Amino acid sequence: MDLEKHIFDCITRVEAHEARCAERDKTIFARLEKIEAHLEQLNAKLFKGAIIIIAGMTTFIISILGPFN
Repeated sequence: MDLEKHIFDCITRVEAHEARCAERDKTIFARLEKIEAHLEQLNAKLFKGAIIIIAGMTTFIISILGPFN
């Protein structure tokens, strides 16, 4: 009888563990999706900033070299 009770307790604990792990997986995947979305936004902002800086530098160089032509 003790063996059956021990087996039942083990099964119960494993099922509870599986349920907790499934909930953690959902939470982790939701957080990863948010992180990916924020990284995409950051990447887009950095790309736009780089384009603005390059355009500004180009304009500056052209304005400096303009009188020498």
